[in-house]
Formats: sequence, C-alpha cells, structure tokens
Amino acid sequence: MPDSADDKRRKHSSRSNAVQKIPSAAAASSAGRAVSSAPRQKQGTRPAADGNTSGAGGRVRHIPRRQRTLHAVKTFLAVAGTAAILLCVLGAGGLLWIAGNATTEYPPRKADVMVVLGGGLHRAMFAADLYNRGYAPVVYVSRTRPRREAGVMKQHGYRVPDEPEMYVRILTDKGVPMRDIRMYGYDLISTVGEAEALAGILGDRKLTVLVVTAPVHAPRAGMVFRHALPRCSILTAGSPYDPFPQRWWNDQDAARNLLLEGIKTLFYLAGGAFRTGGLQ
Repeated sequence: MPDSADDKRRKHSSRSNAVQKIPSAAAASSAGRAVSSAPRQKQGTRPAADGNTSGAGGRVRHIPRRQRTLHAVKTFLAVAGTAAILLCVLGAGGLLWIAGNATTEYPPRKADVMVVLGGGLHRAMFAADLYNRGYAPVVYVSRTRPRREAGVMKQHGYRVPDEPEMYVRILTDKGVPMRDIRMYGYDLISTVGEAEALAGILGDRKLTVLVVTAPVHAPRAGMVFRHALPRCSILTAGSPYDPFPQRWWNDQDAARNLLLEGIKTLFYLAGGAFRTGGLQ
C-alpha cells in the first residue's frame, strides 16, 4: 500500500541525516592524518629562540657546566697552540737573524772610543789589533764581576787573575799603552750593565763608539748600546779569534751559544735586564 505522508517525511529526514554524517566522518579522518603527520613534541616544552630547550612555564634549560668547561678548555688550547706556534716561528726567525749577523764579516770603521766587553780573552786580543791599526785612540775595559770559580780558588789559597786584569795584560803586551786604557764600572754582570755604566761616563756627548765582542754576541750588544747611548753612533766588531762557524748546527758550542743568545735577546726585548755594580 502506498506510504502515508508521515512515512514519507520520516524517510526524507533519514536520508538527510545520512548525507550530513558522511562529510563529518571524512573531515575527522583528514584531521587525524594531519595530527599524526605533525612533529611530535614533548608535552610541556617549546623550542627556545637561542637553541636551548625551554621547560614547562617557559624556563630555559642552560648548558651543563661540564660542556661549558670543555668548551673553555678547547678554546684555551687553541689560543695557546696558536701562540706557541707564533713564538716558535718568531724564535726561529730571531735565531737565523743572529746567526746571519754572526757569520757575516763587517769590516770595522774608525771611532772616537772603543769598548771591549767582558766574556772572553780573545776580545781583548782583537781590541789591541784594532787599536794598533788606528781604529780608536782609547780603549775602555769594563770591570766585570769575578767568576764564581775564581772566588772558590782564592778561598783555597790560589790566586786567579780577574778578567779585567787579564784584559789589561793582553792589551799592553800587544802594544796598547796604559795611558790609552780606561777602566770603568765595577762588579758588572751583563751587557746592559756595561752599556749603562759607559753611558754614565760618556754623558750626552755625540761620539762614535766601537763595541768589540764575540760575533754571536754582536747583534744583541749593538741593540743594547744603541738604547743606552742614543746620541752616539754605535759600531760593532766580532772578534775573528773566536769565529762563528757557517755550519753552526754541526758545532755543539756554537749551537749552544746561539740558543743562549736567542733567549737573552728575547729576555732583553721583553724588558728584562740584570744590573749590579756602578760607575766607579
């Protein structure tokens, strides 16, 4: 029998509800896929702008102390390693510069005064040669501190001549008259002390000073005397009686002396100096 009007209304209502449920289910399925594809994040956390992780309530979790300490140590080692490499390069360059000057012969020039530095009897021998060849009319000899072994020998009854006494004996034996020998300073222990003591005697006079020393010592000696006597023209002469070998790396004494000169030069450039004694 045909449907009544009420039955038709009920069927129409059922079809409408079914159509409305279909899109709702599809939307729910799409939303679920979107949620599942999104990156999972720990509940109660959010990323911080500086890379640290923020905890609940927006508080930043700091890098552990151990990691900070490790980073600081790595940074220090990198800086220290770079500085060490730079010092090695500068040190090697300085040694080559000293060796190059020590193995190069610089003919002496005439001067107003000559000073022979303590440290080796051969220096007095060369100073006498220069005097006899007319390079300077007067020779200054520094009164250096007696060596420790000389003091020990004297305590046991043995007289050991001091270095200044030996210098004077060599100079006079080789023809330098005593009137042209000037003793200066006392108890001097370094090149700086010798230069400053001579500066106290020469004063502000503009003179040409010829410094006689060993070849390996000549570069530093010239540097020290130019600083102590800025108004003077400083010349250096290395004694040929104690030549510095071209192949110095094959000579134990030459290599040791060169390394010692490099250390002393760095010490002086850093402001270090050993001073004692005076001008009398």
